[in-house]
Amino acid sequence: MMIMMTLKKYARLLIQWEGTQQKLEQKGKATSSNSSVGTECSIRSEAMMTQLNSTLERHMAETVRFTEYTLLMQDVRHLDHKDQEAARIMKASIREKYNLKCF
Repeated sequence: MMIMMTLKKYARLLIQWEGTQQKLEQKGKATSSNSSVGTECSIRSEAMMTQLNSTLERHMAETVRFTEYTLLMQDVRHLDHKDQEAARIMKASIREKYNLKCF
């Protein structure tokens, strides 16, 4: 579920960026004689792409972190049947490491 939310956010940002790119290209064509407008548009476009990349990296890092947490908790659940005390301690340790209160 978290991965789908991340992908939807990325897709929304990408669509927004592409729309901005098209507007900038149209604006650049309309004012091709004015090079400062083209430069300004290019700077804004680059800033938006940088923001998009950093947002994607942050969301992917969160997704990886959450996936690691989930896999570790699944492994510990197998211990529940054999050694409940060890499983409880390991779960608490994993929650503390990943700083997650839920699950």
